[in-house]
Amino acid sequence: MQRFNADGVIALAFEHHLAIAKNMPLDQVIDWITSIADRGIIEFVPKSDPTVKEMLSMREDIFPDYNELSFAAALGRYSTIVKKEKISMSGRVLYEYKKSE
Repeated sequence: MQRFNADGVIALAFEHHLAIAKNMPLDQVIDWITSIADRGIIEFVPKSDPTVKEMLSMREDIFPDYNELSFAAALGRYSTIVKKEKISMSGRVLYEYKKSE
C-alpha cells in the first residue's frame, strides 16, 4: 500500500464482505478503503439487505456495531462525507467521501 496511489476508489457491494464474512471491524474496513485514494464512493449495505441477511443466516450475528450510523461515523473520522444517497429499497446507501487536504 505504501507504493500504491489511486485518484479515486469505488467500493460497491464490498464492505459487508470484509466486515461480516471476514470479521474485519467496520472502522478498519473504512480506514483501509479510504487509504487507497483521497476521494471515492463506498456503498453501505445494511443488515436489512437480502445479501447480508443470507450471509448472517449461516452464522451468529456478532456485529452489533454494523449499522449505517457506525459506518457514517467511521467514514467521518477518516474523511469528509460529500454526499450520501439511498439507492435501494433494502437500504443500500452510496457515500461519496473526500479526505481533507
